[in-house]
Amino acid sequence: VYNGTASPIGNNSNALIYNGTASPIGGYTNPLVYNGTASPIGGYTNPPVYNGTASPIGNNSNALIYNGTASPIGNNSNALIYNGTASPIGGYTNPPVYNGTAYPIGNLTNLPVWNAKYGGNSTNYPIINVTGSPGNGNGTSNGNSTMKIEMKENKLVFRFI
Repeated sequence: VYNGTASPIGNNSNALIYNGTASPIGGYTNPLVYNGTASPIGGYTNPPVYNGTASPIGNNSNALIYNGTASPIGNNSNALIYNGTASPIGGYTNPPVYNGTAYPIGNLTNLPVWNAKYGGNSTNYPIINVTGSPGNGNGTSNGNSTMKIEMKENKLVFRFI
């Protein structure tokens, strides 16, 4: 349920390039309840490249409740290259509750190259406060690889993919 305006601009192949405001309202069980603005800009093939602000509000059972800003920048073919901050707030049952900053950088075709910090509390997910700087795939130098952080058997595992 939403109230919004959309003004598509420019050229695009699959997805819209637009400048608009969307303010979904009402109560939800699974989807987000939010009030935000999104202004996609630039050229892209599949996902949008945009500069926007999103401030989800309300209560959700499965989806995140957060207040954050995201400013994707640069050119990409499949994945976003962006600089943004996200500060989820509220209570959750399954997803993590966190306050973090993510700064994907560089050029990529499929996977993001990023430098990120995560921290917070959650019910089923581990409590993580870590800075990751992906390297060349074997951990010896900075480069264009992706570091995956996950919890396995109560142990925090770092690996390059």
